[in-house]
Amino acid sequence: MEDVLESGIEFCETFLFQFVFNSLSFVGDLLIDRNDSKSYTQFLDSFFHCVCLPFSMFVCIAFWLLNSLDEKSVRDPNVNNRYPNWYNHITHTVNGPMNVIELIVSYHREPQHGHAILVLLTLYVLYFLLLLFMGTFVDLWIYPFLAKLYWSQRIMFAIVCGIVLIIFYISGVFLNKLFWPPIRVTAFARLHNPTIK
Repeated sequence: MEDVLESGIEFCETFLFQFVFNSLSFVGDLLIDRNDSKSYTQFLDSFFHCVCLPFSMFVCIAFWLLNSLDEKSVRDPNVNNRYPNWYNHITHTVNGPMNVIELIVSYHREPQHGHAILVLLTLYVLYFLLLLFMGTFVDLWIYPFLAKLYWSQRIMFAIVCGIVLIIFYISGVFLNKLFWPPIRVTAFARLHNPTIK
């Protein structure tokens, strides 16, 4: 039961955001004229910038950084025996580069930065509280190194991770401006709406 619960939480962390974003994008591409539905496009762009990109970059880099320092502190050896090695790449590696590719090939308008950071940090705090709840009350530490830390260290770790997430959000904004300068954005808009001058 514990490994099903652990796997479910990891699934939520990595795939749920991607699944929601890609599903909404797909449905929007099929059914909605994005020129007529600015609010739908704005929601998708905000979701991408606030949630998908920073979380996927964070999971990809943080997991493998911690894993390279001490594999047993991040992944339970008992769980490792049940899942093939490629599973960790699917859940922790693939989303980061795929979102960077999404950023390069598809324009996403940036949301208001204060709002974006608030959404990002709210989701992060909820996720971290879920991790602490599972460890404290169910005695299931999704990341075993958290069990070895004192509460003050867990809080410091949470604060540092929150700051890193904000840095990844800012990096996403920078990359968006780098790959989508105003002239390219105008050309992209003209491609989809010839009335734009």
